[in-house]
Amino acid sequence: MAESGTLFISALKKVNEADDLSKKRARIRNSKRLHESLRNGFNPHMVMGLIYKTRAGGMSLRQIAELLNGHGFVSPYGKQFYANTVRRLLEDPIDYVD
Repeated sequence: MAESGTLFISALKKVNEADDLSKKRARIRNSKRLHESLRNGFNPHMVMGLIYKTRAGGMSLRQIAELLNGHGFVSPYGKQFYANTVRRLLEDPIDYVD
């Protein structure tokens, strides 16, 4: 009985290690996208200015996300923008512009 418990724990550790590895690979892929955007003249301060101006102009978070995606901007993680991404950036922009 103790042996089957040990096998289960061992299998669970392998699943967790594989999950950690896939998350690490995803972070690297996203980081590469963001760095590529930065090399191509991407400016996080400009994006934040655009977010503030469009929000003050009455655009919804979803509309702002669609505008940013349409212009080829990427989120802080190198992915497309969503309304929730825009909301988080408005609440804490320091993570994006540092």
